[in-house]
Amino acid sequence: MSPVYHTVYAGFFSAVYGSVTHSLWGSVLCFVSGILMDLDHLLDYILAKKRLTFSYKTLLSYFGSEKSGKIYIIFHSYEFIFLLWLFIAFYQLSVVWVGLAVGVTTHILLDKFHNPIRPFVYFLTYRMKNKFNKESIYPEDYFKRMT
Repeated sequence: MSPVYHTVYAGFFSAVYGSVTHSLWGSVLCFVSGILMDLDHLLDYILAKKRLTFSYKTLLSYFGSEKSGKIYIIFHSYEFIFLLWLFIAFYQLSVVWVGLAVGVTTHILLDKFHNPIRPFVYFLTYRMKNKFNKESIYPEDYFKRMT
């Protein structure tokens, strides 16, 4: 999902969250986490290419059309979400932390239903089992469709 759509959806969810909880900081964190989750894509690019880029087109090319390589996307994982919610529940953290968790959770769910990926990709353990190879993330015909 593109950053523009993540920004729009993060704005929507943070507005709803803020109106329900009356927490300005919870709403802000919901918005920011709903967008900044994608920074792990930048980390993947840096690890793969050994350089930094701020070009969305360059990142999209690496993730969308280069068949070989690794994709770690460490924050994009159900295990991360589970541990975050568990941490919040165990320590009975404030609505600000819940706002962060709502932003992260909605981001991953939107990616799950929007991106053309294999069913278990957002399990970190699945990606680890497959050595983070791109081929294990996208459906077999994905790269054929992209050419």
